[in-house]
Amino acid sequence: MYPVTGLLGNARDLVEIIEWAAVVLDEEHWDGDVKQTIREEVLVLAKAFDSVEGAHTREFSLKGTKTAKRVSHHYN
Repeated sequence: MYPVTGLLGNARDLVEIIEWAAVVLDEEHWDGDVKQTIREEVLVLAKAFDSVEGAHTREFSLKGTKTAKRVSHHYN
């Protein structure tokens, strides 16, 4: 994977964090407190990314609608 900068790089980083969290949350040897902390912090990161993406869209007058999309976790 090649380094990506800017908002696209931030999105890639967020995806990697979410993928890591999914692996940890599926493992049985982590206790509930650890898993709850991971869930809460990933939610904080996702909300922060959403705010940054919205500010970026407004700053550069990017058009489009924000529609929920189902995305497969299998991609390149």
